[in-house]
Amino acid sequence: MEKNVGGQDRLSRIFTGSSFLLAGIRRKGITRWASIGIGAAILSTAFSQKCLFNKALGIDTYKPEEPMTADNKALVDETSEDSFPASDPPSWTAGLAAKS
Repeated sequence: MEKNVGGQDRLSRIFTGSSFLLAGIRRKGITRWASIGIGAAILSTAFSQKCLFNKALGIDTYKPEEPMTADNKALVDETSEDSFPASDPPSWTAGLAAKS
């Protein structure tokens, strides 16, 4: 099955699944295990980015990342070079010198 969960859909599943898991941990009895099971199922769809319900309904919120092109790489290299002085750590540290 191809990925069909992404973007806001994925973030909402992570939040909702985590909420169910946390609620399940705080409960007792059958509602505990039901909440944990529902939370785990929702989280598994978020992390695998695959959902049978989305597939059955024809919903696809997944957008694959674009591969790095030569233009993008050149832009990253140029930006990195422009920020070079700011990215250097200071050559000194405040404080006392180490005793030998």
